[in-house]
Amino acid sequence: MGINTRVHLAEAEAILRHRINDEWMLGGVTLIDPATTYIEPDVRIGQDSVVWPNTYLQGNTTIGEGCTLGPNSIIRNARLETAARCWLRLSKKLC
Repeated sequence: MGINTRVHLAEAEAILRHRINDEWMLGGVTLIDPATTYIEPDVRIGQDSVVWPNTYLQGNTTIGEGCTLGPNSIIRNARLETAARCWLRLSKKLC
């Protein structure tokens, strides 16, 4: 697929987001609403974690097992330990 317009760019982004989210769900991560969950390619997420809607996982982020993230959170370049709970915006912090 060629990217020639902003419509094409949005369509390509949706396809990539769908693929990334499917891989995480098949790997044991629960995404409450995959259509509103944004996970960048370099993010790592432990099994049995739950990601609520409107959550953005960005940059060099590592999420431990059994974590609960969101809703409405931005987690960027962060490391969350096993069973962490993050409901607020978080950037460059350790939970």
